[in-house]
Amino acid sequence: MTKFSYLTEDLEGKPLTRTGILHYIFAILSVGLVYTIMAQLTPFFQTRPDWQTVNSILKVLLTIATPALAMVVITLWKPLRNIFGLFERLFVITTTLWFLTVSIFLATSIH
Repeated sequence: MTKFSYLTEDLEGKPLTRTGILHYIFAILSVGLVYTIMAQLTPFFQTRPDWQTVNSILKVLLTIATPALAMVVITLWKPLRNIFGLFERLFVITTTLWFLTVSIFLATSIH
């Protein structure tokens, strides 16, 4: 019988496990996909007259998410690892607010 662990990523300084590697792969894919969607749709929405009421919000959130993502990558470097969580949370909050804004606008504009 194998022991099931709820730990999805490997501990700092310990050897990588298959579960930990999968965690990192899916984390990179999900962060990349979320950012790509934001970066592609924000300029698209700016060209749509019906989106003018939320364009500035979406642009501000993308403007915050871009350096936050850069800092997430930079703080993966071991000497800066202790502040990684700060920028990871900033990225997650801004991307969540971006998708929430789009969702609310879509839900309230359905006729």
